[in-house]
Amino acid sequence: MTVLLVFIGGAIGTLLRFAVNSVVEPVSALWIVNVVGSFLMGLFQRYFMVRDERNWQLFLTTGMLGAFTTFSAFSAQWLMLVKSHFWLSMSFAFGMTLSCIIAAGIGFVIYRRKGVSVK
Repeated sequence: MTVLLVFIGGAIGTLLRFAVNSVVEPVSALWIVNVVGSFLMGLFQRYFMVRDERNWQLFLTTGMLGAFTTFSAFSAQWLMLVKSHFWLSMSFAFGMTLSCIIAAGIGFVIYRRKGVSVK
């Protein structure tokens, strides 16, 4: 059952990523999916610290968000930049990483502010 949940979540995440890539140019799409995905991951991680719902956690975080945001796409974009713009590639890597960490932190804190305590 858990494999099926991850599979279905992954299929949904892949389709969502494809939808974003279809309407936004590639570099912007990468930023959007990674920052939005990181925000949602922070929110869901906090939620699942409070509620023991393993199936939903696998579906949403491992499946859907795992497929929606991919480190390999980030790495591929970075490698393309390294070849022609070294300093821009370094800024890209640092900026993306920092933005995603901040977005995850914001998601985590927003849920905490709802007055829900962790077990």
